[in-house]
Amino acid sequence: MKKILIKTGEKRLTEKMSPIYMESLFVQRYVSATDVIFKIHSPCAMHLLEWILNEMNEWNLFTMTRADKKRFAVECAIKGGKDYSVSSVDKGLKALKDAEIIISTNEHIDSVKTRTSTYYVNPHYYWKSASKVKREELVRAMESERYES
Repeated sequence: MKKILIKTGEKRLTEKMSPIYMESLFVQRYVSATDVIFKIHSPCAMHLLEWILNEMNEWNLFTMTRADKKRFAVECAIKGGKDYSVSSVDKGLKALKDAEIIISTNEHIDSVKTRTSTYYVNPHYYWKSASKVKREELVRAMESERYES
């Protein structure tokens, strides 16, 4: 809103406003995520999802090694008083995979499944980058991969 100063002959003192600092990092959540989220009943999975959303990069990629699982558990204990074991984190990770919120980057090479600790968050539900073009690229790649399988 634009402010207009009307000269009335009165003298007014104006206060100088101090700068306001706001956090600039964000994650976009799309409406389609709501239905999927309501199907998850595990508090650990929900806490893990929030943690993952902060950890993922601008392509929605993140790693979940044993060390990452322990780091998540420690952070939950410190920040929220929740005591999660690595097996609880594994169950939470499985719940997120079953709901297709996160997708594994495991590949099959010569009918042998490769194991990696890298996942990405489904861009249909969440997106971290400000670039809509990157999101469209990833969604198109997911769709073409789905039809090739």
